[in-house]
Amino acid sequence: MKTDQLAEMAKSHGICDPGLQRILSSKDEESLLEYYIEGIDFCLENDFPSKDYLKANGADLLARYGVFIDEAVQLTNQSICVLLGACRASIELTEYSVSRMYIKHKSEAVITLTGNSFAIIDIFDGSKLNIDASGNSKAVVNVYGDAVAAIRFKENAQVREIRKNKVTY
Repeated sequence: MKTDQLAEMAKSHGICDPGLQRILSSKDEESLLEYYIEGIDFCLENDFPSKDYLKANGADLLARYGVFIDEAVQLTNQSICVLLGACRASIELTEYSVSRMYIKHKSEAVITLTGNSFAIIDIFDGSKLNIDASGNSKAVVNVYGDAVAAIRFKENAQVREIRKNKVTY
């Protein structure tokens, strides 16, 4: 990823000065991907960088940072998960695992929570989420735009769906 090219694209999306400096001072793709996760709200709100740009320029590292684009994935106890494009994901959280998930574009995810697991999940655009929670698991699902969540829970599990009534953050 070229920092100067990314910086110009970020400026066109209205990035703040500290964010711009962080991009410009990044030494490698790994530090840029770390910043992508840290600044995920700006990135998802602005589709920045585009999923195509990420795929073309960071493909070898994306999965290591929990970013998946147009893939079918099966994950267990993934702490960070970003599904972009048309992903199809089966995600299981067990025991005391904690996860932060972002599901965007046309991605679909089936998430199973058991034990004492906990997840915060933001879903956007036309994405679809099926969540099945049991045991003492807990989840918060923030629904933006036309995203759809189907939620089932039993035993002592708790799932809270919050409809944001807006397209993004």
